[in-house]
Amino acid sequence: MKIYLSLCSPTSGRRQTMTEKQVLDVSCELITLMDKVPGRLEITNIRVYFTSSKNADSTIDTADREFQWTITELREVHLRRYNLRRSALEFFLVDQTNYFINFDKEVRKQCTETMYCKQSSCFA
Repeated sequence: MKIYLSLCSPTSGRRQTMTEKQVLDVSCELITLMDKVPGRLEITNIRVYFTSSKNADSTIDTADREFQWTITELREVHLRRYNLRRSALEFFLVDQTNYFINFDKEVRKQCTETMYCKQSSCFA
C-alpha cells in the first residue's frame, strides 16, 4: 500500500503528489481559432499542465485556457507547422480533445523528445 503526500505548489496553487517530479517547464503559446494565449507548459512524470500568463494589457480571458491531463490520457503527439515554421505540437487525448501549442524551434525538439519518452514508458 502506497501513501501519497499531496502538496500545494506555492507558485501555481495546484496539488502535486510527492512522486510527481517536474521534467520540463517551457514557455509556449496555446493556439486557438481566434487568438494566441501565451503561457507555460509543464511536463512532469505523471501529468502535463498548461498555465496561461497573466498580462495586464491582454483582452483575452485566460481563466478557461488552463488545463491539465495525465500522460496516460495522451493518445498522439503530432509535429505541426505554425506560420510556416516547424515550431508547434498538437496533442490528441483519448477523450477526443486536442491542443495546438507553439514553441520556439529548439524548445519544440526538447518537448517532443520528453513527451515521446514519457508516453512510451507509460505503455511499456
